[in-house]
Amino acid sequence: MRVRTSSEGFYIGVDLGQKRDPSAIGTIEKLKCISIDRDPICHNFPVFTVYDVRHLYRPPLGTSYIDIVDLVADQARHCNSQFSHRRPYLVVDGTGVGAPVVDHIRKRDLPAQIVPVTIVAGETETFTKFGYYHVPKRNLISGLQLIVEQQRLRLPRGLPDGDAFLKELMNMRLKITADANETYSAWRDSDHDDLVLAVALATWRASKWEP
Repeated sequence: MRVRTSSEGFYIGVDLGQKRDPSAIGTIEKLKCISIDRDPICHNFPVFTVYDVRHLYRPPLGTSYIDIVDLVADQARHCNSQFSHRRPYLVVDGTGVGAPVVDHIRKRDLPAQIVPVTIVAGETETFTKFGYYHVPKRNLISGLQLIVEQQRLRLPRGLPDGDAFLKELMNMRLKITADANETYSAWRDSDHDDLVLAVALATWRASKWEP
């Protein structure tokens, strides 16, 4: 299919790790694609959205949150320079120890729209008066899985940490617990899901208001 593409902006997902889990940063670019060939049945020009992974990085375990904020700031400035008429969205995991990091990011006055997210259990998304989204982990992962299944997530060959991201994605599976609730985890407890969560945070915000 021949298409015309236009950028809809950048989305930076930040999964903040703890002592035993590394943090991760994942940046995607949202692209609007319009076919230049008419649909043979509807005779319209199909429109769809794809997400190109532009940046993946897993800082070494033990990297301080201050250093991670510096890395995030550099990525926000880079995205802003690439798409200056719309600030990138910075979707930060503010769960637990992440809340002080979100406050520190806000004080940096970055060229980005900051979206703090608390990852919760359950099924319902909520928005709090403190500016946080409460988002079930199942929503983040199932949304990313759907985009992958529809072949709308594109990963360039040779992207640093790309192989690690693909491994995490393949290891992620849906488990049905005894009480019939859906929970998402890796195949083994020792596997990481930080890169997947970073990209899932970005795609969650990027696709939130799509038709």
